[in-house]
Amino acid sequence: MRLTMPFVWDDRCLAHDPRSEVWVGIATPAAETAQRIKTIREAPRHAGAPQIEAVRHDDGALLEVHALELLAYLPASRPRREDLPG
Repeated sequence: MRLTMPFVWDDRCLAHDPRSEVWVGIATPAAETAQRIKTIREAPRHAGAPQIEAVRHDDGALLEVHALELLAYLPASRPRREDLPG
């Protein structure tokens, strides 16, 4: 069966390749790796789904689905995330 619904992709997703993740305060081996996303992407590609390249959106699009407080928090949280193991 051929899939007709497109999926969105950007190679920058592969930059998210952590060695570990934190679950309830405990570092565990990463599950959301670049290899996993490559494997997941192959399923719709193999079924013939069209791939659409991702495009940047301004914050207005994000504010339609996320609270302003979340968008304000994310940049400030980055240094804390970088201090985590892996």
